Amino acid sequence: MKRNIRYLFTGAGMLAVASVIAKLLGAMYRVPLTNVLGGEGMGLYQLVFPLYTLLLTVSSGGLPVAISRLVAVKLACGDEKGARRVLGVSLAALVPIGILGTALLAVFGGAAAALQGNAEAKTAYYGIAPSVAFVAVISCFRGYFQGRENMLPGAASQLVEQAGKLVFGLYFAYKLMPLGYASGVLGALAGVSLSELLAALALAATYLISERTRRRNRAYAARRALSVGFGTDEAFLIGTEATAAERTRRKVADDESEAERNREGELYAQSAQAVQGAAQAEFAGDMTAELVSGAADLSLQDSCKQNRAPNETTVRGILRELFAVAVPVAFGSLVMPLTALLDSVLVINILTYTGVGRAEATAAYGLTSGTVATLINMPVAVIFAISAALLPRVAKCCRDPERVAKEACFSFKLCLIGGLLCSLALSVFAPLIVKTLYSRGLGEAQLAVTIRLTRISAVSVFYVGVIQVATAALQGLGEAKIPAVNLVIGAVTKVAVTACLLFVFGIYGAAIGSVLCYAVTATLDVISVVKQVPTLAHPKSPLAPALAAAAFVATGIGLSYALGGLKPLFALALSGTAATAAFVAVIAVFKWFTREEAARIIPFIRPVKPAKKRGKA
Repeated sequence: MKRNIRYLFTGAGMLAVASVIAKLLGAMYRVPLTNVLGGEGMGLYQLVFPLYTLLLTVSSGGLPVAISRLVAVKLACGDEKGARRVLGVSLAALVPIGILGTALLAVFGGAAAALQGNAEAKTAYYGIAPSVAFVAVISCFRGYFQGRENMLPGAASQLVEQAGKLVFGLYFAYKLMPLGYASGVLGALAGVSLSELLAALALAATYLISERTRRRNRAYAARRALSVGFGTDEAFLIGTEATAAERTRRKVADDESEAERNREGELYAQSAQAVQGAAQAEFAGDMTAELVSGAADLSLQDSCKQNRAPNETTVRGILRELFAVAVPVAFGSLVMPLTALLDSVLVINILTYTGVGRAEATAAYGLTSGTVATLINMPVAVIFAISAALLPRVAKCCRDPERVAKEACFSFKLCLIGGLLCSLALSVFAPLIVKTLYSRGLGEAQLAVTIRLTRISAVSVFYVGVIQVATAALQGLGEAKIPAVNLVIGAVTKVAVTACLLFVFGIYGAAIGSVLCYAVTATLDVISVVKQVPTLAHPKSPLAPALAAAAFVATGIGLSYALGGLKPLFALALSGTAATAAFVAVIAVFKWFTREEAARIIPFIRPVKPAKKRGKA
């Protein structure tokens, strides 16, 4: 437990926690936004994000990783000025690209809206277009601070973004909604752009303050160094150092510690993935690609020292190195944005082709991609923390197959139970959850559609949790390409299945296609993990999850009917608590977790200490 707490205060830990909090804030923002905009308004709101996310990925998707590596190279060589030069060159090159992306989104937004099946989304593109330029600035500063192993500014900027959306997006949407759906959506998206601007300004201010402090510290250190020869405290300390033997012992220990950090740094660098997309993600599929970078304290800079990375000094050299890293990362992240863009084109056009009205089709798209996705992303954001914690653990012990199997097995078991519990809760209590959250903004017909979509999509939570843990394990083992390929296969499956099922089941076909996408990807990922870790242990009581699920469903459904006369919120709280207690009780009785594993989850449980062997008399 102490190790888990210490992890939260590392750079990677802070970034992971901030990403989870930002995701939860984003989900909280969507609930009142749905009540303000309604189903059709959410459809217009959601239509702009696939193309917007695609442009972000192309223009600045791999920048934090690329800039952080270049800055780390400079700092590893002691080139402080060169690190600042990397940031300056990055801003000079990428801000124009961001401005170009803004212009493209504003100019061709109307054509994109027509292609997606609803021309009213044109004004929505005007509201979100400035964000492309602001995110380019944000990516440069986040990459710079990551290269300095300072994750706090990037983590804080994620929270600024989400808090800005929560405040300004809702305010503008509420004020402009009386003018029509398109105006309300424009206000909400203008709030998103304003939140990105605030995050960019916050990072710029942090950079200026940190540079000013760093210059003061260097000047102070120089003055202290000059005073060493004049009998000051430094001179006294130098004269009273430890003995030669003690200094030798400390040097050996320091060398061993540095070698261990270098080894971990190399493993972490091999499995690096940018985590900033977590706060920017606007659809459920992004969660599969939002695994935390395993950058522990000093690891990236130490890795650069060990690998003797080239220290580019010219503008052309910096740009060449920058795009050499950023372009592959960006193109590797295009899978889900492209899939979402195809979804946005297919859903409304196919539904209108089958006879559904354009307004109704737009509302259906908003319900599945916005309203229901919000409910799915809430538990997924929590499960994401498990995968974020797993990656550095696996990276540290990747040369020890037994420890890798132990860590992966624990994470899979925890994720399996957590994902199953969340899936069951969303499925069994869908009517109570939907009515509690969305009854003010959706009519009876839309509430009924949302309930059915939630029950179908609830299965995705289980599979996405498995994908996250499997992806983290594979990345920690240095096999980052395998989950990417598996995700491509799942995405192709989703597009093909969705295009067919929309003709048969309407909007429910899109939800089924998403579930199949994650099911295929999760299956392939688990198979890949088993191949990489043949010693992965199987649970001793495989029937425990099934029996726990049966207990949850029986208790939940029974109490839901029994408490039907109460308000949805009270009925949800009582029946949900009882069903969860029944689920946990079955898991505990069948000892799904060992005592050692339980001690890692529950603080007051102490693991069993191995008995000491007595020596012979």
